[in-house]
Formats: sequence, structure tokens, C-alpha cells
Amino acid sequence: EPDPAAYVPMAVFQATAAELNKVRQGTTKEAAERHVDAHIKTGRVAPFMREWAIGLCTVNMPAFDAFAANVGPSF
Repeated sequence: EPDPAAYVPMAVFQATAAELNKVRQGTTKEAAERHVDAHIKTGRVAPFMREWAIGLCTVNMPAFDAFAANVGPSF
């Protein structure tokens, strides 16, 4: 017999899982800004892309790092 007290509503589970994924993949805005600025200084990311890069880095840092790694030589 399942115990209802041992389970949570699906919406709560999904919200918690989404938050955990964000924490695992993302970062704070301040850390993202520092990370992106470092890539701008090395020429891997163009300055006009800063806001976009911070947005991506905040949500999914591995995706940003993959983009920066595949952008080609620094300019």
C-alpha cells in the first residue's frame, strides 16, 4: 500500500528537478559575468556578444564553454 506522505505532487517534483538542473549547469550572474569577461579578454568572445553570453552562461555554463571552445582562434 503506497504511503501518500512519502510522495510529492508532480509539479513540485518537476520544479525541484528544474532548479537542481539549473544549479548543476548554471552559475550566478556575477560568476557568469567574470567568466564571460575572461573570454572577452582572450578574444574568444566578441564584446558585442557579452549580454547573450552571460545569459547562456548563467543558465548553462557547459554549453557556453562548448561554444567558446569551438569559436575558432581568438581574434
